[in-house]
Amino acid sequence: MKNELKKLIIELLKNKIILINKDGIQEHNPLSHSPILPLYFNIREIRSHIDSHNKLVKEYEKIIQSMNFDLIADVPLGSSTIAWDLAKKFKKPMITPRINPKNYGKDKNIIGKYKPNQKVLVIDDVIVNGTKKQVAINALEQSGLKIAGIIAFLDWQRGGKEKLESKGYITKTVTNASDVLNFLEQKNIIDNNFVKQIISKLTFLN
Repeated sequence: MKNELKKLIIELLKNKIILINKDGIQEHNPLSHSPILPLYFNIREIRSHIDSHNKLVKEYEKIIQSMNFDLIADVPLGSSTIAWDLAKKFKKPMITPRINPKNYGKDKNIIGKYKPNQKVLVIDDVIVNGTKKQVAINALEQSGLKIAGIIAFLDWQRGGKEKLESKGYITKTVTNASDVLNFLEQKNIIDNNFVKQIISKLTFLN
């Protein structure tokens, strides 16, 4: 993990974008696809922290700059502000697939302008099991668009990245759960028992 990313991780902790509960597992929104763990990445809240938001966007930029695409799409709402900043940076139009498509009106699956066969880069905050991203991808593909790739900040290492890749989608992340855990342990922010508690719930070592 490079120094810029390490500094960003510390900022995310201070801003409570990364939440740690050392007392154990806590329940959160049962509709969330995120694993119920004592470590939680609340990336959508970064929109309230401009400096950290800008640094996060730069981490996405490093991955995206070599990719070929015509449009940027967010997976609402976790990545909406990130996707918008990236669209401005790369001077590409932004569209939004409807996770719950309406059954009336024009372009009921997509918000924004596009043309069939354009290549769209899908931006999200975290990858867990890939379910929500697949819904977004389906809406985009059903509208005649091609998926250029899927980019997220964190791979929770719950099998979602591998599932998307197995379907032929280029899938990249800024970092992953094990790298973040190792860094936090090195900084003595969490201990090895805490790390083991989380790893036991993940799939990358199972």
